[in-house]
Amino acid sequence: MAVDQIRIQRRCLDLIFGQTRAAWISNAFCAVLVWLAFWENASHGWLLAWSGAVVSIMVMREIQMRRYRELGDQPIDLAVWTRWAELSQFANGCFWGVGCAALALIATPHQLTVVLIIAGGLQTGSVLSSSYLLRAFAFFSLPLFLLTLAAILVLAVREQASLFVTAALLVVWSLFILLCAKRFGDHFRRSLAYALENLDLAESLRSINRENEQLNQSLNERIIDLRDVQQNLLEEKIRADGLVEQLRMLSTTDELTGLGNRRFFDECLQREWQRGLSSGHPIALILADIDHYKAFNDRYGHQHGDRCLVEVAGVLKQIARRESDWAARYGGEEFALILGNTALDVASQLADKLRLDLQERGIAHDRSPIASVVTISCGVSAVTPTADIAPETLVQVADQALYAAKQSSRNCIVALANDHDINSPDTASVGR
Repeated sequence: MAVDQIRIQRRCLDLIFGQTRAAWISNAFCAVLVWLAFWENASHGWLLAWSGAVVSIMVMREIQMRRYRELGDQPIDLAVWTRWAELSQFANGCFWGVGCAALALIATPHQLTVVLIIAGGLQTGSVLSSSYLLRAFAFFSLPLFLLTLAAILVLAVREQASLFVTAALLVVWSLFILLCAKRFGDHFRRSLAYALENLDLAESLRSINRENEQLNQSLNERIIDLRDVQQNLLEEKIRADGLVEQLRMLSTTDELTGLGNRRFFDECLQREWQRGLSSGHPIALILADIDHYKAFNDRYGHQHGDRCLVEVAGVLKQIARRESDWAARYGGEEFALILGNTALDVASQLADKLRLDLQERGIAHDRSPIASVVTISCGVSAVTPTADIAPETLVQVADQALYAAKQSSRNCIVALANDHDINSPDTASVGR
C-alpha cells in the first residue's frame, strides 16, 4: 500500500520546524565561540551587526514555527511552507558563510581552526536537523561551505600555500557530509513511509474489528429474538467468526496482556520442537489457569478481571527471561510458558515460583474457596523431541497435568512425564 507523499512531506516539515529551538541553541553556542575567539582582533561593531543578523534570522524562523504550529492538522500549501523552510535555511547558511569567510580572512592559525570547527560543526548538525528535506539541507550547507572555502583559497593564494590542503580537506568533508545527509534523509523518509503504512493498516484492522464486533452483537440479538431464522443467523455468525479469526491471525500479540497469542504459541512450539530435534535437548511446557476466575469476574467486574489477567502476565514475563522461554496467553484465563532446553524438575520449580509470586502480589479474591487472594493452578510436562513424537503430545500431557491440578486442591502444580499416567512414579505434584 503506497503512502501518500504529501503526508511524508508534511511530517518532514513538522520535524524541520520542530528543530527551531535546537537551532537557537546551536547558533547561540557558535556565536559565543566566535566572540570568544575574535574578541581581540575583530571589529566589535562588525561582530554586533553580524550577530544581530543571525538573531534576526532566528526570530524569523521562530515566527514561522509558531504560525506553522497554529495550523495544527489543518490542510496547508506544502509547496509554500517548504519554500519558507528552505528560505530560512538558506538565509542562515548565507549569514554563517559570510561570517566564517570574513573571520577566516583575519584569523590567526589558531582562530582559523576555530572557524573550521564551527563551519564543520554547523554542517554536521544540519544533517540531523534538516536532511529530511535534502534541498533545505543543501540551502544551508552549500552557502556556508562555498563561502568558507572561498576565504580559505584566498588565504592560500595570498599568504600560505599549505592552506590548499586545508581547502581540499574541507571539500572532502563537505562532500562526505552531503552524502551522509542524502543517505540519512532517504532512510528516514523510507522509515517514515513504513510507519505510516503500519498506522494505516492498524487503523483499517481496528475498523474491521469494530464492524465485526457489531455484527456479532447483532447476530446474538437476532438468535434470541428470531428463532424461526436461527439456522441463517448461525451461518452468518460462523462467517463473522471466521472474519474475526482472520483478523486475529494477522497479529501474534495479545492486546490486553502484551504476551504472545495462541498463534504465537503454536509457532514457538514448532520452532522449539525443531531446535530440540537438532540438539537433543528436552522441551518443557507450563500451562497455568487462574483459579475460580469466573467467580472473580462476577464479583469484581470485567475491568478488574482484565487487570488480574495483566498481573498474571506480568509475573509470567518475569519468569520467562531466557531467549528460549516463550510466554503466551493460551486462551481466556489460561496461560502457557514454553521452556526450551529445560527438564521436568526445573520446569516444576519455575511453575511453583510462578504460583508463589502471583500469590505474593495479594490480589484480593474473596469469592475463592481456597484462598483470600488470586491463585493459579499449573500443569507441567517435558519431553525430548524425537521423530516419532508430535509436538501436540507435550501440550496434551501438560493439559492432563493441569486438569489433575484443578481436580485436586487447585493453587498447586502437577508435573507429568510423557507416559500420560498421572499415577505413575514419574508424576510430581507440589501443593500449597
